[in-house]
Amino acid sequence: MEKRLSKKSDAYNSLCNVADEYPDAVNSIPKLQMAFTSFKMIVQELVGIHVPDVAEGLGAANSKNVLYSEVTGMLEIELNGLLAYASLSNDVDLEGRLPSSYSALTAGTGQTQIGRFDRVHAEAKVLGDALNDFGVETAIMLSLDEKLPILRKKLTAYRDAIDDRILLREDKAGTFQKADAFLYDVLDRLVKTRVKAFPTFTSAYFRARKLRGLSSNSKSANTDPVPNEVANLNGKNIEMPMPVELNIQMEQVGTNGVGA
Repeated sequence: MEKRLSKKSDAYNSLCNVADEYPDAVNSIPKLQMAFTSFKMIVQELVGIHVPDVAEGLGAANSKNVLYSEVTGMLEIELNGLLAYASLSNDVDLEGRLPSSYSALTAGTGQTQIGRFDRVHAEAKVLGDALNDFGVETAIMLSLDEKLPILRKKLTAYRDAIDDRILLREDKAGTFQKADAFLYDVLDRLVKTRVKAFPTFTSAYFRARKLRGLSSNSKSANTDPVPNEVANLNGKNIEMPMPVELNIQMEQVGTNGVGA
């Protein structure tokens, strides 16, 4: 998908380049000039939407996972000490407030887990040094005091980063759709009105529309000129597609968006 969208971006830039190469044609009617200006603004919108690559989040994910493993290891010690204390003390209420195992402690998603971690650690802090005899060292409780808030922030930030990436992808996809619709509904039609007055411009535009939209492994995706005839424009001999072939180019663009 990313390769296809990247090809679309290249195609859009090609169309902008065509407009820059033929200013007389673009400026020949006000609406065409305005349309290209609007299209270039849409292209700039796309440039401004950066969707972070998955690899960009790997460092944060690895850091979170290392801390998560360390914290849950210490919490398992606290939990087992608390369960042993509750059993020997016949404290049914305490036992009922605790997860019954490591699996129960770590069940669910990040936010559900962190709430459960906080509750287990709070129970351990209430008993404090009384848990030393049950294998829960004071150093473990102090370390969790420091590391639980850090893990909470990392879990929240990681979740937010995923949500942001999803929203950015949706925003970018919507902008591509807007660009394709603008091309077909406005630019293609305005450019077609210039076919008699500016045939080379019209040809270049629809050649970019068609050829830039082909897959990179297509044998047709090349910049070889279509069969042509020599015309004289502003005193210069130029190559231009024959009218029939130009019409075929325009029809092949049809309803397809660039890069479709």
